[in-house]
Amino acid sequence: MDIQIRNTIMINALKKIKVKGKYFTGGATKNGSMGNHVVVAASSKGVWLYNANNISMCRILIEPDAKDVIINKAMEMTVEIDKLIAHLNGFDKNTLVEITVGDYVEIGGPSGLSRMPMMLNHPMPAGINSIKNFTIAHKTLCKVGKTELTTFLRVSPAILNPIIKGCKVIDIGRYKLDYDEDRENFTVSTTKSATESFSANANLIEQKGDSATVEFSGPWVEFFNPEHELNIFMRDNSPVVFYNDLELLIKAPFIEG
Repeated sequence: MDIQIRNTIMINALKKIKVKGKYFTGGATKNGSMGNHVVVAASSKGVWLYNANNISMCRILIEPDAKDVIINKAMEMTVEIDKLIAHLNGFDKNTLVEITVGDYVEIGGPSGLSRMPMMLNHPMPAGINSIKNFTIAHKTLCKVGKTELTTFLRVSPAILNPIIKGCKVIDIGRYKLDYDEDRENFTVSTTKSATESFSANANLIEQKGDSATVEFSGPWVEFFNPEHELNIFMRDNSPVVFYNDLELLIKAPFIEG
């Protein structure tokens, strides 16, 4: 792989692909992330970042740009996220660095040359393979494995962000999405106990499909660029898919017990 990219652009994408935040697991809320490993792949479409663990998977596309993202040679690498961020931070902000891959990773810039090791494989190869090959037939068909998700929603992050801020006050890292087809009503909520919860209705830009409810753990809205409308595919107690043109996040449902 041989690419040139502004280090700040890559650093921001690497921080996002880690999906760091509050998760509800094992009956308790903990700080966590999707994991500290990433597959970075360069192609004619741009620079892809992939990550996965046992409950979620995601990808980000950084599109080519004549000034900021230049693809010289297609290839891929698997590295530790924190280590790559540290090496990129060794250069001044917004430096155009050249990243090449051979026996190790080289990062070159005006102030010098940095080297770091690669990994042979991502710890979740099956998840990486799935997210690499995941496709969506726009608004008509979305499958996760053999499960067909039958409800499509589109919402503005500007609407969702205040709701998520309210949910975070509850501090449980667990979210429920509830779509009522009859009322065309979409509710986002989080519940810690019978006496402590938060919920709000979110106005939809578009909706299609049956009523559906799904609950899941961990950050989601923060993963996406707020300037792009957010699309959602969901179904009762099934994986939920969030995406826009450049970012995709899939989460497994949280099922009590």
